[in-house]
Amino acid sequence: MESPAKNIACRLSSTASGFKGVPVVRADNKALIKRNSPVSRFVERCAQWVVGGWKTAEPRFQRLYYDAISLVYGGTASDEEKRQIEHELITFLIPMDGAASTHSWLLDFKRDILSPWFARTRTISEHWDNVDEMIGRTDPAKKGGADLKMAQFCGYSSGTGAINLSTFHSSKGREFRAVTLLGMNNDVIPNWRSKSDPNKMNAEKREFYVAVTRSEQELHVVFQKGQHSVFVRELYNRTQQNK
Repeated sequence: MESPAKNIACRLSSTASGFKGVPVVRADNKALIKRNSPVSRFVERCAQWVVGGWKTAEPRFQRLYYDAISLVYGGTASDEEKRQIEHELITFLIPMDGAASTHSWLLDFKRDILSPWFARTRTISEHWDNVDEMIGRTDPAKKGGADLKMAQFCGYSSGTGAINLSTFHSSKGREFRAVTLLGMNNDVIPNWRSKSDPNKMNAEKREFYVAVTRSEQELHVVFQKGQHSVFVRELYNRTQQNK
């Protein structure tokens, strides 16, 4: 579980970047695209297709077509219903620049695709309203003027001026050119409850090194002067030994 200080650091980072007009892409349990939502994942794949997937077949249009049938009809569609789904996708999924506004595209997606589908769906799903959450959270009027680009929305955030905000745990398996670890103070990590438990100390140390090794080129560790975590000291000593 993340400590309160870590969560405060995340909120401050998000707010500060918003004031500067820099979009923030959450990659933790508050991520814009919910991985447990078939609708959210479908919208993301459609975005990936229009900003370049149509050229690379990543994802394939056939995948979008089958996913749409499953979402709307549960896989038991008639030939006419399948043709209608295909026509709607072909009409809407027009290749576009990755710098286009995600908010505007999502509004169009809901109006032209999801709303008509929801009106005739034969499936029961609590995930259809996830798109409303995505629309609200990408509204530049609510994000200090930061308009999330399509490339950032569909995961192509490298070099697009976005900040990826994540907890240590949620960063597993991912890599970034530059990583900044915030709040690496001795009263934050390890948590005070862990200091008397060797197993918890080892678990926190592993998470710290997971975060450290997400960086491909640059690593920045931020802490209060004179109050750095013991893990930061161990990391520094290790880098000096390798020189």
